[in-house]
Amino acid sequence: MWKDSKTKTIERLVYGARVKQDFSPEFQAGVNAVWSYDDDRVNSTDALYDNRVMSADFQYRPIPGLVIAAEAAFNAAKLSQQDGDPYDKSHGSAYKISATGDGPPSRVTLEYERIDPDFITLTGAATADREKFKFKWRYKANKTTTINSGFLWYRNNLENQRSNGRTDTYRPDIGVNFRRIFNRQYASADFSYKLNLATNAGVTTKEDHTFNINYRDRFGIIDNDTNFGITFYETGGTSAAKSHEFILNTSLNSRHTVGMFILRPSMYLGAWTMRDELADNTDKIYEYSVGLGADIPGYKITSNLKFGQNRLDKDGGTGDDTSKVFANFNLFYSPKFLSKLNQGMLFLRCYVNDFRYTTGDRNFRETSITAGINIQI
Repeated sequence: MWKDSKTKTIERLVYGARVKQDFSPEFQAGVNAVWSYDDDRVNSTDALYDNRVMSADFQYRPIPGLVIAAEAAFNAAKLSQQDGDPYDKSHGSAYKISATGDGPPSRVTLEYERIDPDFITLTGAATADREKFKFKWRYKANKTTTINSGFLWYRNNLENQRSNGRTDTYRPDIGVNFRRIFNRQYASADFSYKLNLATNAGVTTKEDHTFNINYRDRFGIIDNDTNFGITFYETGGTSAAKSHEFILNTSLNSRHTVGMFILRPSMYLGAWTMRDELADNTDKIYEYSVGLGADIPGYKITSNLKFGQNRLDKDGGTGDDTSKVFANFNLFYSPKFLSKLNQGMLFLRCYVNDFRYTTGDRNFRETSITAGINIQI
């Protein structure tokens, strides 16, 4: 942090503006403009961008419970890959439309998105060369049972520009949530299944199946959250592989008011195993941690201290066993003199990670202390 004052990075200047108009309670629309510009290089191999994005969006509620939204964006970019290279120009576009219907007992969301291979946004969130369709359905069967299902499909190679052809990814999922099971007021259980299937040129390259069970309950003053999952991985093509992993973890939490303080002790225990069927070895990870949160609501102070250990045991001599002892502390304070600056906040963050390997000369430690002020403008 402060020890290396000579560390430099490219400065990226960003200018933006948005104009929005509420034409009626049911219809709103806006236009946006963003210009991103990179300053001089620090290293000769640094890439410099000069990018402009124009976009427009709207939201429309034709009937109660139905929301239709859409956005279109266009960009003009100039990119110099390294020192001495001229700026190459490119143009791209991106489109997105969604519809959400919410009427008990169901909530349905449909979403379609298409982003050109040459579309660039340096300050937003967009994956170039992607066409995507997404579907979600939440159905409340009764007061204690909810069914969640979804489907995601996306693909690349929109302009047939990839030498390895087009890749399609399919991700259906379904889950059921039961509340107040065993006639317990705070008990709930989730059962879910997810499939991650990818194909390239009609050949299956990935097929992952994930099953998960989660149980939450309160026992006296202790809140418990326990999770168990198993995933079967299979990779096809030239790098064929099969493996499966198990995940089991549980957390215990509590909350107590002692005078002006609110204390939140916690404990976490977890284990993870990965079995590689072709290599015939099993890796294992164990983690435990304890924590204590301490809040002073009257002074708008919140804090949390946590420490623990994470251990990796490699099987079959495939690599170093590792052990990480960690500790972190966070403190947030909202003084009165910052209340006029949109709920400003002072913060302090500290953490230490101490790594130990079977090969001792690889041992090292990370230490970080960050303090600052957060103001929303």
